[in-house]
Amino acid sequence: MKILNILFIFLLISLLTSCFNMDSDGSNDPISKVNLVDLVTAYQEKITKIIENDESSNQLTSAIQPNMFSYEEDPYYIAREAFLDVYHVQRDNHQDVKLSPFLMIYKDLLDNVMEEMESQDIESIEAQIFVSFRDFLDMEAHVSITNDQSLLVKLSMNIDQNQYHYGIKFGYDNENFYLRELIMRVTYNSFEYFEFFENNHMIDIRYSSESYWYRYINQNDNTYYEISKRTTFLDNDFHLSWYNPITSIRTRISRSFWDNLNQIEWFNEKGAYFTYLEYLDSDKVDVAWQLLEATGWDGVYYEENTTNPHNGIYKDGVKIFGDAKLNVDLYYYANVRVQYSFLKSELTNEILNLSHYGLSSNSFDITLESVQHVLENSLLESSYLSVYKGIDFLNDDLSQSLFAVIDNDIKP
Repeated sequence: MKILNILFIFLLISLLTSCFNMDSDGSNDPISKVNLVDLVTAYQEKITKIIENDESSNQLTSAIQPNMFSYEEDPYYIAREAFLDVYHVQRDNHQDVKLSPFLMIYKDLLDNVMEEMESQDIESIEAQIFVSFRDFLDMEAHVSITNDQSLLVKLSMNIDQNQYHYGIKFGYDNENFYLRELIMRVTYNSFEYFEFFENNHMIDIRYSSESYWYRYINQNDNTYYEISKRTTFLDNDFHLSWYNPITSIRTRISRSFWDNLNQIEWFNEKGAYFTYLEYLDSDKVDVAWQLLEATGWDGVYYEENTTNPHNGIYKDGVKIFGDAKLNVDLYYYANVRVQYSFLKSELTNEILNLSHYGLSSNSFDITLESVQHVLENSLLESSYLSVYKGIDFLNDDLSQSLFAVIDNDIKP
């Protein structure tokens, strides 16, 4: 009997040890269950590494030096070739996802938590401290370890008799790090939610009884999707912004009391090379081209911040594009952008592809039909991005479903 008792105790210890080192779903967690200081240190190092890798990867791929051109004959005339020397080696990275601006605030929080715990010599599995967060000083913070071995920081404060709650959770889903934050103004039916999921996406949500804002960013292919809606007895606003990395087209739709417009931008690795902007309350249309994607012109005369009548694009010594708006730059980046306003009924395919002006380019294969197709189909083609955890921001009643899908650990 004594031998059986010893065997039973040994098996029980083995079972508890196994459970202790596993997630609730049975998978191995990259961070073992340890005391609070060790756990904060581990997540502190993790988020620091992500930020450092992000800042390193988002450096410009080419080391372009400032370019200052001076010509004895005329200091304000720059030949097309001078722009192309810079344009051919530049890369625009505005569509690339940059993580540091989103994550730095949470790194600062962990740094502050660690500093306070070390100063108080805290080695337990939870702590009650005061920290600075989001420009607020001395917020009361409760730091603890959750059942799934994640790090949980809950902060609270009162301003003008309004109670504010912040819940931040650092954890792992299999081997991918995640960060979730819920911000609530407890006395009102409103909240903000942020979710970072390593090697996947970032989600931003703001919700109140009158409005919502939802943003999805894909870290792998740079997909960007943003929608917002506000409905009151005075307003019925809707806005959409979508960058599609497959087509390299960014669409913006705006419906409000102040603005009713559609905008489309075509991109390549250099940046936006064609923009179409229509104002739905009139027949006005703005069209802009990046002329460094076009051939047939010779150079630019441009005296900055002046109304010099010689400013413009030249071909064989003759100024073309008459009264167009110019945006010219040749410093770190080369840019020769021309913008015209038209009546929608005046637009032709020859204008869009620049052949109307005696220019040509392989980039401007844009037609009135392709513009119309993008305008008519963007909302539907991007609608799959409006779904988060089964909730459709375009169609569902968010008041009944949205708060329920947020991680319970970060709620008050």
